[in-house]
Amino acid sequence: MGVIDGVTTNPSIMFNDGVYDVEGGVKEISALVYPLPMSVEVTTNDLDEMINQARSFASLGSNIVIKIPQITQDGIPCYGVIRELESMDIKVNATVAMSLGQVILAAKAQATYISVFIGRVADEGGNAAEVIKNAADWLNRWHYKTSY
Repeated sequence: MGVIDGVTTNPSIMFNDGVYDVEGGVKEISALVYPLPMSVEVTTNDLDEMINQARSFASLGSNIVIKIPQITQDGIPCYGVIRELESMDIKVNATVAMSLGQVILAAKAQATYISVFIGRVADEGGNAAEVIKNAADWLNRWHYKTSY
């Protein structure tokens, strides 16, 4: 109907919906929304394995975008992974951005998209609208290609 701009999912959502073949599910959904972007999340906290998974997922469709967190569950930054994937022409959605600083770092790593988790920002007492406004202002001011 022409009202969406893209789709995002993750393995836990797919499993909850009965999709146990993640690669098959990714192929099916990406074909349905093609040529719009389909964001697919890596399932590891190991930086090298993130790159391996990203390459595998990206090979499933030309509209696949890989969701990489800003930091791992262990607090390790993922900006090097984002930069490396983008240098390999793999589009990245830098996810779980919680602050303007993280938006700036993801943009400097050349992420194609940055997902600010406004619900979590608000839940933790932050001003989600302010983070979005400041991020949009900064990205526009410095002419970054990143979408938010």
